[in-house]
Amino acid sequence: MKKKKLKLFPKLVMLIFVVYAVMTLLVLQPQLNKGREKNADLEAQVLQQKTANSALSEAIASEPDDADIRRIAREKFGLVDPGEIVFVDISR
Repeated sequence: MKKKKLKLFPKLVMLIFVVYAVMTLLVLQPQLNKGREKNADLEAQVLQQKTANSALSEAIASEPDDADIRRIAREKFGLVDPGEIVFVDISR
């Protein structure tokens, strides 16, 4: 009778361990899925930023033409071309 109990104990311990491992995997699966989704989103952001960086690098490497200079002067400094009329909206 005692030998049967000793043979049953390791099986019971193994069963408890397997149940614990399966439950842990089931609990962690949603976290793994969220991590994979976040990783995919971050990889897409990295690709988008690399594209933007390469476009900016090309813009820095090339010399600006007159249209670029005028656009920058207009946007940053509020300058206008000679003879151009500017209307200011004072209702704001």
